[in-house]
Amino acid sequence: MFDYYKSKYGITIKKPKQPLLKVENKKQGGIEILLVPELCLMTGIPDDFDEFKRKKISEQTIMDARSKKN
Repeated sequence: MFDYYKSKYGITIKKPKQPLLKVENKKQGGIEILLVPELCLMTGIPDDFDEFKRKKISEQTIMDARSKKN
């Protein structure tokens, strides 16, 4: 992925050890897409998300101090 973003868009990914975000695109038959977090922009959580979905988002996005060192 590093080479792809460098050659296609001229972007150098600065944190090579960051975990990728896996997203399921339901509009394209459930295909999974991998995103580089440092290239994403955070937006608000939709109002129709229930408490379970909000909790899952928090589990994946909020890290403890030891995890942030990498």
